[in-house]
Order: sequence, then C-alpha cells, then structure tokens
Amino acid sequence: MERPEGRLSGRRIVILNHQPEPVLKTPDPDDLSNLSMLELFQVEADSQIAVLIGGLLQLEREPDARPQLEVLMRAAHSFKGAARIVNQDAAVVVAHAMEDCFVAAQLGRIKLRQDEIDVLFQGVDLLHVLGMKPMDAMNFVHGKSHEAALPFRDHETFAGFEGFEAEVNAQKFSQ
Repeated sequence: MERPEGRLSGRRIVILNHQPEPVLKTPDPDDLSNLSMLELFQVEADSQIAVLIGGLLQLEREPDARPQLEVLMRAAHSFKGAARIVNQDAAVVVAHAMEDCFVAAQLGRIKLRQDEIDVLFQGVDLLHVLGMKPMDAMNFVHGKSHEAALPFRDHETFAGFEGFEAEVNAQKFSQ
C-alpha cells in the first residue's frame, strides 16, 4: 500500500479554530501603565534624585541661588509623597528632613554652605538606595527608619526643626 507523498502513515493532523500568532509590539518606554506601584516609585525616585543632584550641584556653584531652593524643596517633597504611598518610611523621614532644610534656607533661617550641601548629598545617596532597591532597603533599615535620618539630625544646622524632630520621634515610637 502506497501512501500519498507528504502524509504520515496512520496519523491525521486536525487544526481546530486556527488563530494567527499575535503580533508583539515592542514596549513603549514612556508607557508606565503596566508597572507596579513599587516600579512607579522607582521611576519617580530616579526623576527626583536627578533634580536633587542637579540642584545641589548648582548650589555648590552659586550658594545664593534662591530659585534653586524652591526646585530642591519641591523635589524632596515629591520624593516624600511617593515614598509615603509605598510605605518607604525611612525614605519619608530623609526626604522630609531635606524638605525642611530647603524651606529653612528659603526663609533665611539657615545658610547652606559646603558642609551642609555635603550632608544633603549624603541624603540624596541614601534616597537613591531606598528608591532603587526598596525591598533590600526595607530589610536594611527595618525597624530603624529613624536612624536613616541621623546625618541630618546630628548636624548642627538641621537640629531643632520642629517637623523633622516630630517625624523622627513618631518613627521611633511607631516601631
């Protein structure tokens, strides 16, 4: 018995409701709709950290650049809000301390000299860690979020900000 060319003996192939393969589009890098809240936080953290770094570098070059203080205060405030949404308590404390610092400088209560700017850069470094690796950062500072703000609290320029001290104390007692 000869079999027809191109057919397997004893086997039949049946295709039911054949659908064409879906065409996969390359993801749009500006489309954030499929990101989780933590991923959105990381995107926002990157953006605000870039603003903070640029602003602090500008303050180093021009210590009296008052308009830059507004930009820095808003970046710290935005970072604080984003961190609060994803329960990054240590980042909230640090960003709040930085925000208070920029407001105090805007009001003329403090002057940001090189020593203070260096401490603020340490804060940006810490925010970078907390923003890029939230789960690792939470494990690192778990139960100790108030300690993340020690460089600010212990620096004489930043000591005594009422909002900052209240936030640090609230963090200590909520744990």
